[in-house]
Amino acid sequence: MRKIFFYCLGLFFFANCSSGDDSPKLSGEKAIISFLLQIDGQNKSAIINQQNREITFDLVDVQNLESLTPAIQFSDKATIQPLPNVPQNFNFPVNYKVTAEDGTQAVYEVKVSNKSSENKILSFKVSNGIKTIDAEIDEVSRTIILTTPGIDLTSLVPEITISAKSSVSPASGISQNFNNEIIYTVTSETGTPATYKVLTNQPEFIGVGLTIFSQSLRFFANADLTISSYYMNPNDQDTELFLESGSTKFPLIIDQVDVKDVVVFEPVDGTVIEEKVQSVINARIPQGIITNQNYKLVFTKGNKRILFDKDIDIKVENSPKLLSLDKPVYRLFDVLTLTGENLINTTVIPANALIFVCNADCGPGVSVIVNSNKTELIFNKLSNGSMFPSYLGRPDPVETKLFLIDFEGRISESLPLTLY
Repeated sequence: MRKIFFYCLGLFFFANCSSGDDSPKLSGEKAIISFLLQIDGQNKSAIINQQNREITFDLVDVQNLESLTPAIQFSDKATIQPLPNVPQNFNFPVNYKVTAEDGTQAVYEVKVSNKSSENKILSFKVSNGIKTIDAEIDEVSRTIILTTPGIDLTSLVPEITISAKSSVSPASGISQNFNNEIIYTVTSETGTPATYKVLTNQPEFIGVGLTIFSQSLRFFANADLTISSYYMNPNDQDTELFLESGSTKFPLIIDQVDVKDVVVFEPVDGTVIEEKVQSVINARIPQGIITNQNYKLVFTKGNKRILFDKDIDIKVENSPKLLSLDKPVYRLFDVLTLTGENLINTTVIPANALIFVCNADCGPGVSVIVNSNKTELIFNKLSNGSMFPSYLGRPDPVETKLFLIDFEGRISESLPLTLY
């Protein structure tokens, strides 16, 4: 009887030990492990904050986020919605729901920051309340070239267009004194700055020569230089006009400056390009200069330095010296006698918007002869009527100058000459 009891008790314990739940445990993992976007052929990896379940991208200058298909790695045995192979518009936040095997869920928010690095000034205008003037922008040198003839610069209001998502300082619409140098700073959305310098009424060389009718760049000592320019007046304060060789400079002697407003036209169709202030500067090469084929012509105004783009060739040796003429006024068919030193036998007389050149043979019975000592020049007949105002029906005499020129086109100093 006792054996049967222990046997039954053993069966009872065996049955209790084998009666538990043997079904497998379901996974609760529901994490996004990695998230990639392909941008311009390159995979960009997101920053994943598992605590806040935020997925972020910091991108720059991406052109198109509207239809990108992500590559997503997430927990084993979990599912995700939307499906990874479905393109999304990442211009806006996108939510992804990850469902674990056990049915629990986690929602991740994907945010793409797409900042612009553009920091350009696209257009620049100024207004005085009556007239608006467009500036020229040189993007290579980051300069704004503003031309404002005849306008008070002390209080002009700029209108500035800049790259999208950027900012500018000083701000557009804030009145400025453009007599001063002004720097504008454009800062991109990414924080990158670009500075632009405003150059107002920038001095500019147009040409250099004997007169505005000649472009010779070879001169004897003491010769006249006529310099055509924009916004260049050597009589203004804090300005210099000089010839330069290395570290040595020779200031020009300024005789006269004529300033006038001009209109610049498009040569093809004649449309007006802009209005400017033109200066014609009559100057002389100074005493004491030395022979040099490569002088630089320089104009400075404050810290601005303007360089003429061609070299000036000056010869001192055997320079003609013009001393006197035999008459105060010359008329048609007069004989002209010039005394001096190192004279040469080609004369140049600008008159009536023309330039008259004569040498040893100027036509039948007309010539220029220099004696053997080169101290006397005789122009035996002033026979060209177009030189003389009376021949053209004008009552008043004209003041001009007489120059000499050698076979190289090198210009001498001048003497005043009156034609009637």
